[in-house]
Amino acid sequence: MSTIIQRLGRFSADFIPEQLPPSVLQRVRLQHVNLAGAVRAVSGHPLAAALAGSGPAASVRRNAALGSWLEQDDVLFGGQTGAGAVPVAWALSEGHSIEALLTAVAMANEIAGRIGAATILGPGLGMSRPMVTAAAAAVAAARMLSLSAEQTSHAISLSLTSCGLPAVPRGVPADALRLGSAARSGLEAAFLARDGVRGDLGLLDDPAGPLSQQCWLPLRAAFTGLGQAWLSETLAFKLDPLALHAQVPVQGVREILNRHIKAADKRLRVDQVERIEISTTALSAAMARRHWPLRPSTVPHSIRHAVGVLVVNNELSTEHLTEGWLAENREQIGAVAGRVSVTQDAGRSVQWMTSLVEVATPLFAGITLDELKQVMQKARSQYGMASMKTRSGMLAWAKARPDRLYDRIRYSTGDLSTARLEELQFRCDTEVKLFTTRGGSWPERRSLPEGSPGWSWDDTVQRTLKRHGAPDVAGLLSAPASGNGSQWVASILASTA
Repeated sequence: MSTIIQRLGRFSADFIPEQLPPSVLQRVRLQHVNLAGAVRAVSGHPLAAALAGSGPAASVRRNAALGSWLEQDDVLFGGQTGAGAVPVAWALSEGHSIEALLTAVAMANEIAGRIGAATILGPGLGMSRPMVTAAAAAVAAARMLSLSAEQTSHAISLSLTSCGLPAVPRGVPADALRLGSAARSGLEAAFLARDGVRGDLGLLDDPAGPLSQQCWLPLRAAFTGLGQAWLSETLAFKLDPLALHAQVPVQGVREILNRHIKAADKRLRVDQVERIEISTTALSAAMARRHWPLRPSTVPHSIRHAVGVLVVNNELSTEHLTEGWLAENREQIGAVAGRVSVTQDAGRSVQWMTSLVEVATPLFAGITLDELKQVMQKARSQYGMASMKTRSGMLAWAKARPDRLYDRIRYSTGDLSTARLEELQFRCDTEVKLFTTRGGSWPERRSLPEGSPGWSWDDTVQRTLKRHGAPDVAGLLSAPASGNGSQWVASILASTA
């Protein structure tokens, strides 16, 4: 009987590119352009110069680190795969077609994304970024190097044991380096597997293996539905330098600021903001519980600091996430951040949980009621979900009919091919109220991060292309699949040197 890793390796190695759905192909193309834009945005930072080097390994490390540093890489249901896969496809593009590059990244999305999805019930939604990044790099490299199914399986195994510790944003370049190193280790895992090095192919089946180390309860149904359930369909592109669960609250504030300009024909000044109240889900509210130091790499993870930068500058872009700009505006940013309150709303949190279960029911197959209760207890502690124990919280949970939800899980197929992933959205129901010193208030309600599933695809593409800034960048999305892969990559990276 084959192991999970062997099934993953066989799927990737034997996959025929012509079987990729058109919707997957268009999203994977945008992954390439999006990451190039993310790299370009920080190419003038000293970190970029420090990471300069020759050879595939140095290139992969540099582009993975820079692409993910300020949270402008892509994310899908299961983790952030693009920062690991795309730089590898670029580094090994010589002699390959565009189709080969797209297929390599698509396979990485499906396999590394499933590894992340299996750990979703854990701190930070599981999703160990180094593990997902390393696995994505290994799978992409295995495809580009034309490794056999057995070699690909060993590459995946080796990547899981060499990816390093989980990345936690602490505002220093070491965090970007950790992810860059994870991508490089995934590339090296593929080279090692090609040269005969063998890994433990039972790692993902092991009850005490890496999955259990990254979450409270592994969901091994995540590894089903290969070739039928496409995680690439759930790709979200971050149109702002913000972690996924910080996006909706901050974008809600921006919408209010834009409405104020239209109404008053001028910007809202810092001294005109009395307070900003944000009511949101547990995952987003948790991003306001920690008080990070004000640094470029922590702003994308801090709702309060991100709102502070936004109000001071009327926009949030990587151009202003520099040590110098933040130091110059530290006092004003801090003044705004101190007026921002972020609270968790039990009803919104319950709605997020129930919508996830309803769309991806098979993922949770096999969970017992006792296990579910234990996970909920740990989640309440991890995310400060005290409101779930209040009267309103208990009422919201009762309205969700947890007995029916559990029955759905209990009788589900356990096969992702029967999930409704095409309906999956990164919902974050949020209400923002901005109060001015003149006594007025500006409300805004929204649910979806801009650039995520359910958002306008045309708007996502246009804003991604605008950020990239390369000549004729739109042509990169329509280049024929049979075209020269290395030339295509050179065009994509033309403005990131």
